[in-house]
Amino acid sequence: AITFVRGGWVHAMGSTLSCASHNDDDDSKTSIDAKQRDRWKALKGPKLLKKSEFEVLGSFRETILGQIRRGKHRKTNKKVVIKEFYKSKVLASEGRIKEDAQKEFQIHAMLEDLKKHDDASRIVQLLGMYIEKDKKCLVLEYCENGDLFDLIDSVSSSTTVGESEVKKYFRHMIQGVRAMHKAGYAHMDISLENVIVDADGNAKLCDFGCVTSEKIIEEGGIPRGKINYMAPEIFSGKRYSPFSADVYSCGVVLYTMLTRRFPYRVVGDKLYRDIMEHGIARHLKLHSQHLKGGSTKDHSSVPPLAVDLLQRMICPEENRCSVEEIMNHPWLTTELPPSYSTSGMMAECDQHQESIMQI
Repeated sequence: AITFVRGGWVHAMGSTLSCASHNDDDDSKTSIDAKQRDRWKALKGPKLLKKSEFEVLGSFRETILGQIRRGKHRKTNKKVVIKEFYKSKVLASEGRIKEDAQKEFQIHAMLEDLKKHDDASRIVQLLGMYIEKDKKCLVLEYCENGDLFDLIDSVSSSTTVGESEVKKYFRHMIQGVRAMHKAGYAHMDISLENVIVDADGNAKLCDFGCVTSEKIIEEGGIPRGKINYMAPEIFSGKRYSPFSADVYSCGVVLYTMLTRRFPYRVVGDKLYRDIMEHGIARHLKLHSQHLKGGSTKDHSSVPPLAVDLLQRMICPEENRCSVEEIMNHPWLTTELPPSYSTSGMMAECDQHQESIMQI
């Protein structure tokens, strides 16, 4: 079955990289040479803060390049997120993955330009950075409602998040993507895990280690992002637009919020080929008919306008819509009553996914 799990990171060959436990080894215990030490020292970031200003409270999860922790500002007691980058992991990853610590450090400073855009509030705020012996740490605003993966995963397995709520979070995410695109940056790692929700229910983009300002990725570019969300052209080895690839990833996020599952296992499988050839509407209809005993009626819980939008996003690059077209799509511009909620796809989905693969 297609399992609803956090997406895996991929390196140049497309394999999942594990997040091994960090060991604060010094240079004498590793193979770090003088040039690598110089590159580590050269990693520049935003406003420098003092480590003593913050207290680390616990860990959220490991990342490819370090750890994400909970913390607080000692003087104000304000909660923060501390994203740690370990020297050993940063240097070991060079040339293997497109998760770039230097970009992560610098992108927030460059994104200061976004403050002139109305959509800038949809991007997580950076407070500054502090340095330890073998770690460089970004201090970010704390969004206490977690990421969209947590939100979707917390819902009962027999239901989905209400359509009005999905629409709100999706609109916020697209506003953040639009702000980045207007500033000339493609995110390249849009996923449920990289959209976080603050105490007021505002969704914000985060994690900028894969960002690019290239208009076109040339042939042979290294894949970047999480494999469940990556556009098919990224695997083709041909030239592609990273801005269009962002739209595809947004489509996968929307599909997953509406159905609580990914549309297919991997690029190239039967479900993927069916979607690319016949469209997401047929895929959803066949899926729903199977669950309802083969009825000819479309019982899908995904609203027709949302299906139309998905058709324009999860599709070959040449047919894909733009971020601006998403913002102007009728599904996103039509408001729902606050109490409206879709009926969810039933938990039997998991039991029947294998037979759907034969369609």
